[in-house]
Amino acid sequence: MMRAASRNDRGGALPPVHVKDAPQPELRMLLTHRKLLQSKAIAIENDLRGTLRNFGLKVGMVGKVEV
Repeated sequence: MMRAASRNDRGGALPPVHVKDAPQPELRMLLTHRKLLQSKAIAIENDLRGTLRNFGLKVGMVGKVEV
């Protein structure tokens, strides 16, 4: 086993590895946080809508909208 490891070190027989680009993790982080903020905004809107409905108020488009 030791001979094979030292042979690989000398000959460069290991296959190349994939290295991710630097902007990729940053882009993934931004998209993840964007999705989180959108879901939180929708949750707040729905909570407010439900609270106002208890007082007989309707928010947003209600019923059918004719174009």
